[in-house]
Amino acid sequence: MLFLIFFALKILCKYFFIVFIAFGIIACNNGKPELTEPEPYRPGPLDMTAPPAFSPPVKESDIVIGKNINPQLSKQGEVLYNTKCKVCHKINTETLVGPGLKNITKRRSPAWIMNIILYTGMMLQNDPEARKQYEIFKVTMPALPLTNGEARSLFEFFRKNDL
Repeated sequence: MLFLIFFALKILCKYFFIVFIAFGIIACNNGKPELTEPEPYRPGPLDMTAPPAFSPPVKESDIVIGKNINPQLSKQGEVLYNTKCKVCHKINTETLVGPGLKNITKRRSPAWIMNIILYTGMMLQNDPEARKQYEIFKVTMPALPLTNGEARSLFEFFRKNDL
């Protein structure tokens, strides 16, 4: 008889332990609902307040370019190129990580060059030429903490290089 009581207590303890663990798991949930699959994306109505076309931050009218190369700006641009750009871009036509920069000022406008330097992500999202470059090189230029003046000096250095 004692054996039966011991056996019954052993079974009850086993089930008590399982119930205790189950309540512990439920309590650890902190009352938060279980994670479920997110709702599938359903596009809403078009936002008619959005601008109809991409307007890059640097405009052609913002850039003053002299007939001659500005040697001081060009020198500042060369220093920036050597410290920030040279790792990925060669100053000739050869590809390194990104495209070679020779004749960039003959292929692209000053504003496009400055915008791609200063606002790479925005340009990749909105500019077809920037997206074409991404498709070719499969690399995104990192966001460099440059000012408009520094981007302008890089442009002047590229201009000098393209002579």
